[in-house]
Amino acid sequence: MKNNHHKKRATTFLLLLLPLLLIYIVSGFLTPSPKEVTYTEFWQMVEEEKVETVYINLDKGAKFTFEDVDKKMYKTDAPRYDDFKKDLLEANVTVKEQEDGIFASLLPLLWDIGIIVAMFVIMTRIMRGTSGSKNEPILPDTTKQTFKDVAGLTQVKSDMVLLVDFLKNPTKYHAAGAKMPKGVIFYGPPGTGKTLLARAIAGEAGVPFYSVSGSDFIEMFVGLGAKRVRELFASARKNAPCIIFIDELDAIGGRRDAASQHSEQRQTINALLAEMDGFSGSENILVIAATNRIEDLDTALLRPGRFDKHIAIPLPESADERMEVIKLYVKDKKFAEDVNLEALAKETIGFSPADIQAILNEAALISVQNNKQFIDRACIDEAVFRKLLKGHAKNDSKRSTDDIKLVAWHEAGHAVLGKIAGMDVSKVTIIPSTSGAGGVNIIIPKKMGLYTIEEIKAQIRMAYAGRCAEYMLFGDKERVTTGAHSDIKQATRLIYDMIAQFGMTDEYGMLNLTDLAVDNDKILDRAVALAKQLEEETLAILREHSDMHQAIVNVLIERETISGEELTEIYNQYTA
Repeated sequence: MKNNHHKKRATTFLLLLLPLLLIYIVSGFLTPSPKEVTYTEFWQMVEEEKVETVYINLDKGAKFTFEDVDKKMYKTDAPRYDDFKKDLLEANVTVKEQEDGIFASLLPLLWDIGIIVAMFVIMTRIMRGTSGSKNEPILPDTTKQTFKDVAGLTQVKSDMVLLVDFLKNPTKYHAAGAKMPKGVIFYGPPGTGKTLLARAIAGEAGVPFYSVSGSDFIEMFVGLGAKRVRELFASARKNAPCIIFIDELDAIGGRRDAASQHSEQRQTINALLAEMDGFSGSENILVIAATNRIEDLDTALLRPGRFDKHIAIPLPESADERMEVIKLYVKDKKFAEDVNLEALAKETIGFSPADIQAILNEAALISVQNNKQFIDRACIDEAVFRKLLKGHAKNDSKRSTDDIKLVAWHEAGHAVLGKIAGMDVSKVTIIPSTSGAGGVNIIIPKKMGLYTIEEIKAQIRMAYAGRCAEYMLFGDKERVTTGAHSDIKQATRLIYDMIAQFGMTDEYGMLNLTDLAVDNDKILDRAVALAKQLEEETLAILREHSDMHQAIVNVLIERETISGEELTEIYNQYTA
């Protein structure tokens, strides 16, 4: 929908208009009315030269107003003699004659009414623009993509072939009594390609593709979002077979509660449900929606006959899938001989396709910035560094020797525990970043998905290793630093999940304590005991491999960065 600029214009106008309207109305109430005095008091003020201007009504009304030298307004009874104006002029008072009458008396009221009507007309015209008028029809997206543009997701794409064939050859399925699913939900982490996959389905089937965002339906005034939904489906029916894609479905399809009973969200979601209930599979309209959290959606959307087909769009699970993504985004880029894209595919475990695309683009920008003809390994390393630390490498020449040594001990601790746990540590650096991090370990987990108790404990020990290494350096727990705050946060989350959600403790067995609303104090007692146990185990491992730890520290202090290959050589040297 192409109404975002109207929406911004309306919001800006209203934000400017409402304060002005409020000031106008309030000023009308706050403007004091003329103070009424007796005619005797008025003439006494004239004699004392306190009256500056008198406003006389030529129709000889019962009252007249006057202004004193301090600009204060008064009113009093009009005199009944003809020389009143002459006497005032002789007293050096300015006299202004007013022709009153019905029109003049109604002029202030007509002015106020005109202001209100003008504001109403302007607001009405603006809201017509934001709600999508008939002069601005909803049109399908003309961008064409196919499954060739979608890297990875091999299993998901194979499931989509049926939908594509249904859109291409609806008669074949109708003859068999089959109906197209009304709604499909793509759910998964951000950046996994949900929108791209929906476009590819439309491209493969050769049908119109309507793309909207859930936030497009959110309006300031109740009812406009529901109107947008009806207009969208009306346009789709005219162009069937087609696909309607709603991104960020949770923006309008979140769980409803009593507080939202009469809100814009409720009316919009009701309109969406009514439209989906109102067409049959024979109309060949496929509604695809995307969300990052399917559990947050209203249950009414997930019932049979609505969005009853749910398809998970996961992160690339293997190096081969990530390699497909990399190949898709390196077509227009030139790389130096020292770049190993297969190694990059292994290093980017847990990264979404959008993350990988961003890294490759950042590497290209870095190469241009440094006047390089090709993207080399240094450019890619720098791009990965910026992605992980959400900042740039910081050239901090003012760091003291003690700070460098401290960070080297901290990061070397993580590296040792990572290698002991069998993880692929591809890089360790103590170069600080602009985001505040003093250093980083780029560690590639052995797998994603299912973890054993020992594997989770290994992750916790690796997180604790930085703080434990600091303690080994100083020999005093009072001197450890705040550098481990994110490590401790990560370890705390894992310990809590082990106890409360994964059923991995003997005390509570296979129970999900969060569903049972167990007192957190009980969970805390077990969490403290487990944390202390794993901390002691981490210290013991570091002490056992202190020679390896010191060797890594020495390299980091000397060169600030150590590669995965060099780290493996040190590991093999001290564990052979």
